[in-house]
Amino acid sequence: MKTNGFTLIEVLVASLILFIAISSATIVFNGAVKSKQSATAAIGNYVYLPLLTEHIGVEIRRLSGNARTADGEGHLFGTDYTWRAVIESQAPIKGGTTGEGGSSISNNASRRAALWNVNLNVKHDNKEQTYVFNITSWAS
Repeated sequence: MKTNGFTLIEVLVASLILFIAISSATIVFNGAVKSKQSATAAIGNYVYLPLLTEHIGVEIRRLSGNARTADGEGHLFGTDYTWRAVIESQAPIKGGTTGEGGSSISNNASRRAALWNVNLNVKHDNKEQTYVFNITSWAS
């Protein structure tokens, strides 16, 4: 007796194997897509942070010497941000500044350094993230 095709059992087993292979590939592909999206979001968050921290540092250093707090807000590359800074501590600068060859440039004992504690809230793609960092400036 000659057969010209597959039996029903053979077709069902082959279909089951094909279904398992396609399901596994789909799970792996979905995992890769989610990982890519997560990595892209993380990179996107950290791309603008150096720009924001530098901008905030410039704003703090522009303040008058009597300021104890500072705040601001803005929009950068599709990102909304707000920040608030408070002086955490102040300390006198000890010794002078040295120039080339170790020569003393200045020995101004009245200069003080201020350490600012900055809270930065960033909203990007409907996600909000808070960062805390320190910035130094001159104080009076």
